[in-house]
Amino acid sequence: MKEITYGWRWNKKSGINPLLVQGIINIGKSNGNISRIIIPYWVLDYEFSGTGGYRVKAKTKQWLNRESYMVHLYPPNTIFWEDKRYGDKWLHSGWILFSDRRKDLYKLIQPYGYVRLLDKEEKIGSLISKIADIGKQQEESGFWNAQSLLCKIIGIILNARIVYKNMYDISFEDKKSPGAIFTESVDTFLSSNISEKITLSAIAEHLHISISSLEHRYKQITGYSPMIKLTKLRIENTKALLLKGYPLKAIAAQLGFVDAFHLSKTFKRLEGLSPREFIKSKK
Repeated sequence: MKEITYGWRWNKKSGINPLLVQGIINIGKSNGNISRIIIPYWVLDYEFSGTGGYRVKAKTKQWLNRESYMVHLYPPNTIFWEDKRYGDKWLHSGWILFSDRRKDLYKLIQPYGYVRLLDKEEKIGSLISKIADIGKQQEESGFWNAQSLLCKIIGIILNARIVYKNMYDISFEDKKSPGAIFTESVDTFLSSNISEKITLSAIAEHLHISISSLEHRYKQITGYSPMIKLTKLRIENTKALLLKGYPLKAIAAQLGFVDAFHLSKTFKRLEGLSPREFIKSKK
């Protein structure tokens, strides 16, 4: 695979807001370094490959994994770090820099100071790639074509649906029924916090509804309660980890079970066989 970086940085225009500054695509091997980054523009950073780690604001913050098809939006002058100590692994990323004096995006990033946007369908990813392509092919004369794509990206971001804390989802169809959107929101919250002690109160608070409304509406749509769904999700994850060779004790700690005995008992109740018997059946 050939290493390549392409795109363009446009000359600053006056009287335009929002204003696109730069669009870049980078494909290449990891440089093996930790980078401290601070930029005086809005940064929309896109990760195609899902390789590396990041942390935001303070050097003491723990490293978090950078996921594939995840957009990070940082306001101007935000300090963040990128960990590229991954040997010969290939990275595929893209970013745009822009200015925006309106308050819309600032409201979106509160109170965490930045947001993550899940982009499974590469809606934003493809637009960043197009901006970089325009820069490569048309250079300065391609500004207005690229600028129109920036406006489209901002529109997508401002219509994103919150999933949890500072994570938003843009990969949903407008034609989904309210019931489908509701259950998907609950399921996404459960999946995102599967290792935590999740309560009905926590789910209801996240969705800004009462516990009784949460239980009644979810059961009416799916036929079972959110807590049963949580248990099902944990058991499905358990199956995958068992087949990868993880010990039961480690799986229990990772998936929010009290201990290995609790996991084994729940597994047998739902699956009709023990984790050991499940592994044997697959072999």
